[in-house]
Amino acid sequence: MWPFLQRARFAAIVAFAFFLAGRAAAETPPGTLNLLELVRQKDQAKPIERTRLAPEWVGTIRGGDEENLHLRLTHIGRNTKGEGKEATSIIWAARMRENGSFVGCDYAEFRSKLPTTEELKAAKKLSRLFELLGPRQDAFQAIADGWGFRERYHWIEDWNYFTTGDKGTLRWLVVCASVSAKGDGRSRPALAQIDELKIREGILRPAIPGFAPEEDLFKNADQLHEIEERAQQAKRAKIPQPLRDLVAADEAPDDSDLKIFAAAISKVRKNPDPEIFKQMAAYDDSGMGFSYLARVLLDEITGADPWTAENKAKAIQHAVDSLAVAPEGKLQGMSETLLEAIGGGKLDIKEPEMDLEVKLFEGSKSMSYSRWGVNEENRPKAVKALQDWFRAKLK
Repeated sequence: MWPFLQRARFAAIVAFAFFLAGRAAAETPPGTLNLLELVRQKDQAKPIERTRLAPEWVGTIRGGDEENLHLRLTHIGRNTKGEGKEATSIIWAARMRENGSFVGCDYAEFRSKLPTTEELKAAKKLSRLFELLGPRQDAFQAIADGWGFRERYHWIEDWNYFTTGDKGTLRWLVVCASVSAKGDGRSRPALAQIDELKIREGILRPAIPGFAPEEDLFKNADQLHEIEERAQQAKRAKIPQPLRDLVAADEAPDDSDLKIFAAAISKVRKNPDPEIFKQMAAYDDSGMGFSYLARVLLDEITGADPWTAENKAKAIQHAVDSLAVAPEGKLQGMSETLLEAIGGGKLDIKEPEMDLEVKLFEGSKSMSYSRWGVNEENRPKAVKALQDWFRAKLK
């Protein structure tokens, strides 16, 4: 097809899509809300519970060196944040599952006006971003989650906003700033400099109900959840039993209170099978922020049945035996877990050098080490030394 005909055909498709979207936007079925009508209301004080949008909104969010996000907004609400004179009414929109949970972080708050991309890129200090976007709602948490390095404190500030655009569209804006300041950064965060700024944005328009190509590209949260579940199931299928059941319980959807995971841990505690301890030792849980061994051995999950003394002794012995199959990178973490499981103590092995101490207090613990000289080459020797040390403690 000739280029000018291709462009004409594309323009016609886009125009027709906006025509259908406009018709859809004019219809608001019972039990739903029209986004544009809501943001134009003069009385914005009354809270609104999570409600389905009609029409829904779709658009592609680009930028920030990340994959394009094909967004479908499905729900809207209005909350009051703050108290007294500081109280403000916030309209939010999101892609949510029917049960009210999220898939990803597809959420933003409405602002009547947003800065241009050029204004944001010109900012050099966090104070300028505060002027353009306002402070992040959970700014204290942003600083609390920071890290220090050579007398400089680093943390992340981010904002998710949307506003109305031209010709019945929405502008969706996500800003993420890596910032740093001298000292701990807590006292005067607005003086921080911007080390890296990522901006993602896109234009959203009303969705066309029943338009299959659009529905395939811009999926709702339940569809994304189903895709994610299938991927997790395929990944779990490669994990041997009985560890597979424990991982499945950990990844169970809609288990925010961890009842399913706690029940799975209770099952292991009732019958501590040596095989699952070998599998937990060999399993790659790097990047998870926890280990399954710690979850099973220690009292970290509320609701799990407590150990009997006999079964806990068996489990600790199985964990010591499983050091034989643990990769070199997991030996220190497993040793820390074992020290805590036996009530704390100081591990001091000369060859190879391993110095590790765990102290337990009421409701807390501390861990310290001065040296850990284990590498892939001396791993077999380290495993034997660790097993001998723990077995001597267990006698």
